[in-house]
Amino acid sequence: MRPTHPPRARTPILALGLIALSLALAQLACNFPGLGLTEAEAQDLQAQIARQTFLQGETPSSDGGQVTLILTWPIEMDPTTFTQSLLEAMVLAAQAAPRAESIQAHVWQLGQSFVAVELAASDLLALQAGELDAETLLGAMAVDDARPAATRVRQELEDRGYFVVEAEADADSIELELYVDQAYASDAALIAQWLEVFELLAAEDEWLQDWTVRFALPDYSRTIVSTTREDYLAYQSGELEPAAFLARLEVAREP
Repeated sequence: MRPTHPPRARTPILALGLIALSLALAQLACNFPGLGLTEAEAQDLQAQIARQTFLQGETPSSDGGQVTLILTWPIEMDPTTFTQSLLEAMVLAAQAAPRAESIQAHVWQLGQSFVAVELAASDLLALQAGELDAETLLGAMAVDDARPAATRVRQELEDRGYFVVEAEADADSIELELYVDQAYASDAALIAQWLEVFELLAAEDEWLQDWTVRFALPDYSRTIVSTTREDYLAYQSGELEPAAFLARLEVAREP
């Protein structure tokens, strides 16, 4: 008869060994040459970018096949010079991590997120080798407008000729104040401006659900108009007749 023994408590040695092995493999992956950037390589890259492009930023990071740069666009640097400096910084990153698949750059200006761009590392190296021109490369660049919603809306309105007094957005709403010249202060002209501003807001992030626009008039009075994204999209799609949409607007006047 086989002797029987009471069950023994499982030893944690195997589990601890597996944990140690996992940590060692993770450390190896982080430091294996060419797969990404070690901490020292990232710091060297940051210093090299600052020396050669005059762009300041945070220490670059790498995750899998992507290297990420965080750079600041100096307010005194014109767009053409900045674009050249940005491409040079991204080329330096591609050279520092030759097996990276893509290089991403997050650009900040005046303390705010401005834009995020991404290029294939192979294209950046081809640019450096003279096998690809900058115009073609820029055409292949993935660009994401990373400005806060209020900043984007303000810029778009100013580009359309509006004088924006104030633009503020929070979690799900935006408030604007626009100055209206006397030539555009009639009721008909104001309604046309309401619709133009609402059309612009509809193209913004979907989380901006509640819209309030204050129109400051030359006689120091204000017309305040509020609506929701849902109502405007229903009007835009034809589900709401123009008269029904206008009737839903919340309109107030301040003397």
